[in-house]
This record gives sequence, structure tokens and C-alpha cells, in this order.
Amino acid sequence: MKFFTLFTLFSTGLVSLTAFASPISSNDSLTLSPASSATESGLSVSVTEPVNSTTTTDTEFSITLIPTSTVSASFNSTVPTEGLEKRAVNARMTYYDITTGITACGKRYRPSDYVVALNGAEFGDRYPSPQCFKKIRIKVGSKSADAIIVDKCPGCPRGGLDLTEGLFKHFAPLSKGVLTGSWNYI
Repeated sequence: MKFFTLFTLFSTGLVSLTAFASPISSNDSLTLSPASSATESGLSVSVTEPVNSTTTTDTEFSITLIPTSTVSASFNSTVPTEGLEKRAVNARMTYYDITTGITACGKRYRPSDYVVALNGAEFGDRYPSPQCFKKIRIKVGSKSADAIIVDKCPGCPRGGLDLTEGLFKHFAPLSKGVLTGSWNYI
């Protein structure tokens, strides 16, 4: 039996396809190409047997993979993630007094500095955290600002941030107390 396994990475996850066909020989060819139809997006896989003394025509086996929103997979640490953008939407943002001591990243800051404390789930338990000093862009409504992660917010929900007073005031008065916005690494 012909047997091949194709792994391809779509934006929605890892897709694995295993296909069986007739007996394989060294003269068979495997072709990977973009989907043939302009209305399809995906990858076509063809296995072709050449004409031989026992057949009168080529035999072809073809499959087209089309990614859909129902395809999903979980990634683990062995899957490269370079180039993928981490972001949070509908993130809860509060403010805090950064002058109470040294931050989790080991430095002191002023309330006017555009720095943030990242939620504990994403900041992690390592010190210093790999998140220390990463730059992010925060957007609340039509306003945006760039900031640096310098601290951990153990009480913030996943995706949440604690902003300095100066950064919070860039978006709204302190009396607002809680903001909802989005942020991403830059």
C-alpha cells in the first residue's frame, strides 16, 4: 500500500493527514502544490504511479487540504513561535503605586514612567522573568501608548495589566479606576 503522512502548519493549528493508496514503488512520484481552484486555499497532495507493463494508464491519488475555522490544535514548547504576535484583547487594566519598592524586574521607577506590571500567569515565577523589559503597545479606545514590562501583578487576571499612574492618566482620569483595552508586544 502507498503510505504517506503530511504535516502542515496552518494559522489555526497543526494538521496531520495520513493517506493510503496502491502499492508504492521507486518510480512513483509525490507532488505537493497549492490548491488548484482559485476558490480553495490549502495544499494539494498527489501521488502518481507511472505507466508500466501491467497498466495502460497512470494512476493518480489526490487530496486537497483546506484549512477551516474548525481545525484546531494545541502548541507545545517544541513548536517554533517566532513571528507570532502575542496580544490581549478586552484586557482589564488598573493602576498602582510603583514607588513602594523595587519591581520584580529589579529596578525602581517613578509614577510618571510608562511601565507596567504584567499579570502573574503570563509573568511567571522565574526571577528575573523572561518578560522583564519587553516592550508593549497598549490601546484603549482611540488612544495608544508604548510601555515596558517591569513588574508582576499577582492579582491581575490573565491578559491584565497594572499601569503606573502617569500611564493610566494618558488614557483616562484615575477616578475611572479600571480600563478595558488591548495590548501586544512590539
